[in-house]
Amino acid sequence: MLGTIPISKAPESINEVLIHSLRGIAPSTHINDVVVLLTWSGYGLHPTIHKSESLVRWRQQNAKSRPYVLERPHRKLILETICNACKTWNWALLAAHIRSTHLHVILDTSATPERSMGELKRACTNALKEANLATWGDRIWADYGHIRPLGSPYAINKAINYVLNGQGAPMEIHHGESGCESCAEATPPLHRRP
Repeated sequence: MLGTIPISKAPESINEVLIHSLRGIAPSTHINDVVVLLTWSGYGLHPTIHKSESLVRWRQQNAKSRPYVLERPHRKLILETICNACKTWNWALLAAHIRSTHLHVILDTSATPERSMGELKRACTNALKEANLATWGDRIWADYGHIRPLGSPYAINKAINYVLNGQGAPMEIHHGESGCESCAEATPPLHRRP
């Protein structure tokens, strides 16, 4: 089973030890400010989050673009882009699972969770369009997303287990223990926005 991390003792900062063990670095190294689980969907692919059937029908009838399904080449490029973005911005990518309709990313970030999600969505959109896996007129992502701060080692462990093992058959996954080396360096380097 991927992603489960036994926590048997309580040092002065178990969260620090957990993050460092996932990152594979010494405890004296700087840790970013917050660990979050980010989830977002491809455009037009998760209308069931709305309870109202009339709202679902309205959204389908007024869609600005076709639903955007993430096929294997899309998922591989998205994972590579997320790995490279996290390296560029010095965020620790603890786990990611890119599915055909949505994706989950757990990261230790120094940016606000909202900015982290926005930057990752932007980087993935640009990579897909530059690789001709989407046209410049396509809407790739749903406007919304879900952000869940993970404030304890238990919450981090539970979220990693959910992302890696609770999504059905694995598609494109990244586990912090394997490092970003498992992601190909096919995407160009990213530059920080001012």
